[in-house]
Amino acid sequence: MKHLRSIAGAHSSHVELVEIDGKEFVLKTAEPEEVMNEHLFQQELKKAGMPSLWTSRDDLPNNQLLLEFVPNSPSLNSNLTVDMCKKWGSTVKTMHSITQSQTSRIDDDGNSHVIDWKRFLVQELYDAKERKARKNSDISDHAFEVLEREIEKIETPDQYSLIHADLHSNNVLIRGGELVLFDKGSAVFFGDPLYDLPLVLCELASENDQSPELWSPFLEEYGKVNEINLLRYSLLRFVGRYPNPFTLQLKNLIETFVIKLQ
Repeated sequence: MKHLRSIAGAHSSHVELVEIDGKEFVLKTAEPEEVMNEHLFQQELKKAGMPSLWTSRDDLPNNQLLLEFVPNSPSLNSNLTVDMCKKWGSTVKTMHSITQSQTSRIDDDGNSHVIDWKRFLVQELYDAKERKARKNSDISDHAFEVLEREIEKIETPDQYSLIHADLHSNNVLIRGGELVLFDKGSAVFFGDPLYDLPLVLCELASENDQSPELWSPFLEEYGKVNEINLLRYSLLRFVGRYPNPFTLQLKNLIETFVIKLQ
């Protein structure tokens, strides 16, 4: 394996371009759980007939993964047009149609474990409180009081979907005329599909200085959602990511959603 260069943009992992037998690949080095989640996520997409990336863990340590390298393929982030947002909505809808009856997470060895969904959400709230204290953020205590109450009201689905868990446009690759989801979050594998949508909403909502009409085209292809549950999930995920230099509109969205939910 010949190491060619590092690839910028990775947050929790080290990603580089390598060459093996004259062919280029992407080598990802991360926590074993993150590596296994990406590997199995791409396999699930492939089994469902969705666009996916070839991956391999053969002859690699448990914290490394070899992925298909797609040259000259931009991320969706720089191509957020109405048509692309419709395609994004359609792609996510197809992913969320991959279902099972229970929630699950994937461990370091690739084993699937059933999790209690409400307990998972309560832990997310606890982690958000810890982040507030650690970052000394200016989120009001009232926001957490509202959120603690609203989590109890979330209506969980009968079927749980394959979810990405870090679904923003930098994690969507444009390959030819198709969108490929990658860099999956490792917190959960199958869960409530609404857990995926807040990060999309954060990018496409009118509070964003980009085109305010882009959330509607996404939903046009994705379909109807439980709006009150989406507000609850959005508040949970936004306080868990705040402050974040890449999503400066989070504070305004948090304040807006607290008002809507109280």
